[in-house]
Amino acid sequence: MIYLIGGTPRVGKTTLSKIILQRKGIPFIPADVLTHALDHAYPQFEVRKGGWEKIPDRFFPYLRRFVESLTFSLSDYVVEGDSFFPEHVSKLSKEFKVKSIFLGTSDIKLEDILAYSAHDNWVRDKSREEQEALPNGLVEMSKMFKLEAEKYQIPYVDMAIDREKRLEEAYTHLFGESS
Repeated sequence: MIYLIGGTPRVGKTTLSKIILQRKGIPFIPADVLTHALDHAYPQFEVRKGGWEKIPDRFFPYLRRFVESLTFSLSDYVVEGDSFFPEHVSKLSKEFKVKSIFLGTSDIKLEDILAYSAHDNWVRDKSREEQEALPNGLVEMSKMFKLEAEKYQIPYVDMAIDREKRLEEAYTHLFGESS
């Protein structure tokens, strides 16, 4: 089974992937690793050019091929990130054995964003003005993910309140069990 965990940055996708790795031993890869590798190896493909909302459509052909390759080489794998939309997951689910969930937030504070930025710290590289605009931007992005997840009947979890409980809820959506 290929597990796809999509959604807004800084809401818990990587944390959920680490929980799955710990409990189930299923490896994961952040989609950002793939998009950055493509961008550096083949800049002419312009996978990461433009705003965040353009990346998923440009990345989808590569994600599709990656998922196809995974089905031949590994029985279980997690791909997580903000580089694919529910529409893409819906297309993949028609071809491959996948389970998916999207995470977002209806409310997030800058201090929480910074707290969740320990490893991949692109947030701290932004200007103070950009950082202050980030919470509202992530909430707006989440609204889009939520609407599209509903449209394609893909589970969506709002991570705004009680993060640990919401992570368990997301885990249960994927595996039908909790810790």
